[in-house]
Amino acid sequence: MGKNKKKSNLLREIQQLETASRSEDEKQESSFRRFEQKASSQGMKSFRAKKGQLKMSAIMHDFLAPYTRDSPTLGEYQNILPLALVAWNTALMPPERHNVLLNSFIQVALPDSDPIENHNLRQILEAMIQDKLDNFAEYDRAITDYDVYEDDGEIRLSIASCVTESSEPD
Repeated sequence: MGKNKKKSNLLREIQQLETASRSEDEKQESSFRRFEQKASSQGMKSFRAKKGQLKMSAIMHDFLAPYTRDSPTLGEYQNILPLALVAWNTALMPPERHNVLLNSFIQVALPDSDPIENHNLRQILEAMIQDKLDNFAEYDRAITDYDVYEDDGEIRLSIASCVTESSEPD
């Protein structure tokens, strides 16, 4: 009887893991469907990373690592992501456009700020742009949307991206 109880407990644990895995798959599917509908409404086409291909969410986690703590909170991600996306997408543009794009973003993000705040924000964005150019140059997808949420104490990130003019679709 002891063997059957161990088998029963093991079977229950396996079923719980399968249920948790299905639940995560359903959340990712729901997030992707939301992005797909939004992209379609804007005349864009969405697609998923192919098997073995890195997902933009994983790439963005790596990109954000130097700018967050080891275990960032949802609030930290919500604060840093807009800056990271501006820096990422700006880095995809010709260098002569960077200054204009940064000025426009800073003006919108900090409309009533003092020059020191503007300078500090610009320094952060410029550091992120340089990081993108130095360490993530092979990824040339523009980020069009994102979803960040917490699930069982873990930060989850979904990224919608599109192929830039210099990219070739796979």
